[in-house]
Amino acid sequence: MAVVTELPTAVVADVVGQYDIGSLDTYWPADNGVENTNYFLRTSRGLEYVLTVVESNSHHNDLMIRVLDLAHRNELPVAPVMASKTGAREIYRLSKPMLLAPRLPGRHIDQTNENQCGAVGKFLAMFHLSTSELGLEAHEYPRNLTWLNHHTALSREFQHPTYQRQLEEALDSIRIGLERPEVEELPTGIVHGDLFRDNALFNEGELSGVVDFHHTSHHYWIYDVAVAINDWCTTEQQQLDEHRAAALVQGYQAIRPFDDAETACYPTFGLYSAVAFWLSRLVAASADTGGRSRPPKDPDEFRRIAAQHLRGFSLF
Repeated sequence: MAVVTELPTAVVADVVGQYDIGSLDTYWPADNGVENTNYFLRTSRGLEYVLTVVESNSHHNDLMIRVLDLAHRNELPVAPVMASKTGAREIYRLSKPMLLAPRLPGRHIDQTNENQCGAVGKFLAMFHLSTSELGLEAHEYPRNLTWLNHHTALSREFQHPTYQRQLEEALDSIRIGLERPEVEELPTGIVHGDLFRDNALFNEGELSGVVDFHHTSHHYWIYDVAVAINDWCTTEQQQLDEHRAAALVQGYQAIRPFDDAETACYPTFGLYSAVAFWLSRLVAASADTGGRSRPPKDPDEFRRIAAQHLRGFSLF
């Protein structure tokens, strides 16, 4: 990822010393992620961990920790945040909270297949059901209609007029869709909110880990499914593939079948999730000052996906 906070060896060694895991052997920056700084580290006991420096939304850490604990107890492939020798789940160094978790096995997938998409769908359904008791305690998903309206207006300053018109057309369609009476009937609860390929690990063909729960919040479950479809079920040309999308949906519905309202509202939420990430990438690109180790992700990927939704991509 773009390392925001450079950690000197003395700081990492100090953090490791707060846990009963041995002493620091070596550490190195992770190359995935966008918003927080992640390091892999190995201790004298030969075990590997992930050290996360939380760069934003640190007040959401308590919810994320509780969600991970609950998902882990339900035997989902997640890494709970570890407690220090004093029982603390957060260690503050350099005026920032730091979280330590075991490193999960596996690697990220670049090009997906139907089996992998099905496994992701199954995970999402199990995650939604296993964390449902925390739903009403969570903060609301921040990228709501107000957020979309605000950032669409801001994007007029730096986006090509043709793309801006496309964005505003998409936003009008989302507004209309969210006004449908069926929306009030949609199941809600805890969502991951960011289940992209770079937040999942596969090992020997099996889903071995899901990471980065910093967007965990309360929202429509069908939105969480749409986020995953828009990343996992696209081709190299950023076009949605109906076969992979069907596999993800089938995996999900094998655990928790969609109700009629979700089926009716999916086109709106497919577009909604595409526009949300189109805008978030526009925001990141406009704010980038060139100090990152990796460039911000391309907003055009989600512009193309949004265009496909506007043309009528549907799963049902």
